[in-house]
Amino acid sequence: MMRVFGCVFEQHDLWLVGVAALVCVLSWAGALMVLERAKVATARIRMLWLLLAGVAAGGGTWATHFVAMLAYQPQMNLGFDLATTVISALIAVTGAWGAFEIASRHLTARPAIAAGAAMSLTVTGLHYIGMAGVVAIQREWAWDLIVASVLISTAAFIVAFTLLERAKGLRGKVFLGLAFVGGVVALHFTGMGALTVAPDPFADAADVLNRGELAEAIVIGAMIMLFVAAVFSFLDRRLAAERLAGAERVQRLADAALEGILLHDDTKVFDVNGRFCALLGFEPSDLIHTPIFDLIAPHSRPDLADARAGRREYPVEAVLLGKHGPVDVEVHSRLFNAAEGLYVTAVRDVSMRRRAERAEQADVAKSQFLANMSHELRTPLNAIIGYSELISEESEEAPTREDAQRILRSARHLLQLLNEVLDLSKIEAGSMEMMVEECDLSAMAGDVSDTMRAVASARGNTLVVSLSPGLKPVQADAFRLKQCLLNLTSNAAKFCENGVITIAVKQSVGCTEIAITDTGIGMTDEQVKRLFQPFTQADASITRKYGGTGLGLSITQRLMRLMGGEVEVVSAPGKGSTFSLILPRQAEGVAHAPVALAS
Repeated sequence: MMRVFGCVFEQHDLWLVGVAALVCVLSWAGALMVLERAKVATARIRMLWLLLAGVAAGGGTWATHFVAMLAYQPQMNLGFDLATTVISALIAVTGAWGAFEIASRHLTARPAIAAGAAMSLTVTGLHYIGMAGVVAIQREWAWDLIVASVLISTAAFIVAFTLLERAKGLRGKVFLGLAFVGGVVALHFTGMGALTVAPDPFADAADVLNRGELAEAIVIGAMIMLFVAAVFSFLDRRLAAERLAGAERVQRLADAALEGILLHDDTKVFDVNGRFCALLGFEPSDLIHTPIFDLIAPHSRPDLADARAGRREYPVEAVLLGKHGPVDVEVHSRLFNAAEGLYVTAVRDVSMRRRAERAEQADVAKSQFLANMSHELRTPLNAIIGYSELISEESEEAPTREDAQRILRSARHLLQLLNEVLDLSKIEAGSMEMMVEECDLSAMAGDVSDTMRAVASARGNTLVVSLSPGLKPVQADAFRLKQCLLNLTSNAAKFCENGVITIAVKQSVGCTEIAITDTGIGMTDEQVKRLFQPFTQADASITRKYGGTGLGLSITQRLMRLMGGEVEVVSAPGKGSTFSLILPRQAEGVAHAPVALAS
C-alpha cells in the first residue's frame, strides 16, 4: 500500500490527479442520473438510455484513466499507441453498457454480483490494455498489486450495484456514487503502483500519440460524449412530448368512461383513470409504475396471457387484487402504441353479477340441505361425541372402551364431513367471510407441525419443518390459512407411509410460498386434473383404500383464491407430491381489521 501512495504522490502531478478524480465523479454522476431516467422509461426506450449510461460511465472512466496518465511523470517521454488507445475506449463503453444491461434485469443478489464483476472486468481491461498501449518504455509488474487492484475493484462495484436499487435520498446517492468512483480510482492507482518503467531505446514511434495529442484525444472524446448525450436528450424530450400529448387525449376520454382504464406495457402501469382507482381502492400515485402482475391474481394470469397472444378472444373474466381484497372484473385490452409497446386496457366490475350467478346456482341445490343439516345432524352428533367420550373415560371394561372409541371416531368423522359441506356451501354462495390480519408464518407452521405430528407418526412418517430466514408476516385470514395447511398436511400423512413429510416456508419478491411435500404414492397427470373437484378424489380406488370426502382440496383451493392466492401441485406416481400454497404480495394498507371477501 505504501508503494501505491508513493507512486501517486511522488510520480504524479497532483493537480492533474485532482482533475482526473473530478472527471470520474462528474461522469459517474451523469451515468447514474441517466440510469434513473431508464427506470421509468418504456422497454424500447430503456435500451437507449442504458446505452447512454454506458457511454457516460465508460467514456468518463476512459477519460479518467488517460487524464491520470497525463498526470503520470516517470521522468521519461511517454507515447500512446493510437489503435490500442481506441480499443481501450471501446472496451470501456461496451463493457459499462453490458454491466448496466445485466443490472437492469432486477437487482437481486446474483445480478448485482454479475453486474459488479462485469464492470470490474471492463475497468480492468480498459486500464491494462491502455497501459499496454504506452510505448517507449520497458515494464516490470508487481503481480500482487495487480491481483489486489482487481479484487478491490470487484468488491467496490458489487457493493455499488447492490446499493443501486436501495440508495434513497441525497446521502444514499452520495454513497452509491462513491462506491462506483472508488472502484475506478482504486483499480487505476493500485495498478499504477504495480508498474515500474524504464526507457526503451528500440521502441517504434509509428502511430504514436504524444502527451499533447492524447490531451486533444480526451477533449474530442468528451465532446463526442456531450454530443451523444444532447442527441439522446433531444430525442427523449421529443418522444416524451408525443407520449404526453397522446396520454392527455386518452386521459380526457378515460375520465368520461364508466369503466376502469389503464395504460401499461408488458411490465408496469403508466396511467389510470379515476374509475380504475375506485375499483381497486388505490390512489393514482399507488398504481403508477406498479408491476402489472402485482395487480392480477395468479390463477387469472394464464387466461389474460392467452388473450394477449391471440389464443382466445376478449373479454376475459379475471380477478384483480385490490386494496381490500380480490375484485372480479371483465377485461378488454388493445394495442395503443406499437412503437413503445403500450396497451390500453378497459376493466369492468362484474363482482355483483358473478356473486349473483354463484348464489343462484348454490341456492337451488343447497338451501334445503343446509337448513336440515345444520340442526338435525349437529345436535345428535354432539350428543353422541359427548356420551362416547364419557363412556371411554369411565368404563372399566376394555371391550366397552374400545367400542366407545370406535363410536367417537365415527362421530367426529361425520362432524368433520358436515363442517366441510357447510364451508363449501358458504364459499359457493359467496357468504364466506375472511378476517384479514397479519399472520406469523413461523408460529403457524409450528402449530400445524405440533397438531399433525402424532397423525404422521401413526403411519411411520417423519414430519419436518423448514423455514427460510427472515420470514415476514403476511396479510391473510390466519384461521383459514391454517385450515388449508392442516388439510394438506393431513392428506400427506394419509397417502404416505414410512416416509418424510416436509412443511417448507419461503418468501421471494412478490409472493410467499408454503410447500407441503411427501414421499408417498404420488399421482398421474390425469389424477391431478380431478383433484379440486368437490366430492371427488384422484380415482375410485383412492376412496376405497384411504377414505375421505373429496372436499378438503376443493375447499383449500377456494379459500386460497379468496385470499388472492392459489394452490399448485407437482406430483409423479411413486415419487410423492408437493402441494404449494402461493400468497401474492399484498398491497400496503390492507386492513388490520376484519374484511369480508366474497368468493
